[in-house]
Amino acid sequence: MKFTLGLLVFLSGVFLSKGFFAWKNCVKPSNESLFTVKHAHACENKAAVQLICNAGYKIAIKDAFFGHGWNYKAKCDSSWISQDCRAPEVKWRVIELCEGNRTCVIVPMQANLGVTGCRYGLKADLFVDYFCEQDPIPLDPSDTIAINSMQLTPSPLALPGTVNVSATLTIKRHLPSYTTLRLNIQKKVFGLFWLRIPCIKGMGSCDYSNFCEMIRSAAFSKCDEVMEAQGVPCDCPIPTGQFALPLQSIPVPADMLSAIPVPDWVVNGKYWVRAEFLDPFSRHLGCIEVQAEVDVSTP
Repeated sequence: MKFTLGLLVFLSGVFLSKGFFAWKNCVKPSNESLFTVKHAHACENKAAVQLICNAGYKIAIKDAFFGHGWNYKAKCDSSWISQDCRAPEVKWRVIELCEGNRTCVIVPMQANLGVTGCRYGLKADLFVDYFCEQDPIPLDPSDTIAINSMQLTPSPLALPGTVNVSATLTIKRHLPSYTTLRLNIQKKVFGLFWLRIPCIKGMGSCDYSNFCEMIRSAAFSKCDEVMEAQGVPCDCPIPTGQFALPLQSIPVPADMLSAIPVPDWVVNGKYWVRAEFLDPFSRHLGCIEVQAEVDVSTP
């Protein structure tokens, strides 16, 4: 059974209800959460505020406010006078200052963030919501497993239907049969935040310690003489080398989707998936991140 085919067919089987539209190799996980929103605050004409992300991550601005009122709780001016005033262009000025940097210092002055229009000497509050997204850092040279290329169509996936997949990958070190696959699957909810899908009955954000057995069974119906003639190994343990998976068409029938006990509109949407490979001592071997969008329409 070809490892490349088994790997891609297995991952497709795990993610088929999610679909793919982008992929990248990822660095070793840090303690930085990709989707945790951070909050920063400063007072007008007072000390600057710093936005900061861990190494390997960059700032992405979610929202910014510089002013008084507008349902924001004032922290800088305790005066009994209240009014709704703000700098309307503050978000775009903060994006220009900080977006894409690992760290950023914001001086809370109208000259930098825009005129608030606040009267009676009220001091404006600066509120910034941001998160840290991972940089497309080159693959760690110590990674054992690296995806060199991957194509998956159509995008977004319209299911039920047929998924077309091809890929090439490099195995830099002999992989034993007890390699573990760790999945972290998150879905965007209401277009606002990411929710981690738990591991339920072997599906979702699970650890698969029997990874080789799973790709073996997934690939049984796909491995053929043409693919074997290309010299790709068929089973675990997996030797070193570069391997290519020719274009494969994988049917996703309606009965497979009907087994998902939730309405189509719940399954539809955008997903983020990290697939990490670990040795028996939970040491990192390599990982890949994919993003997904799917449109399910079952009878």
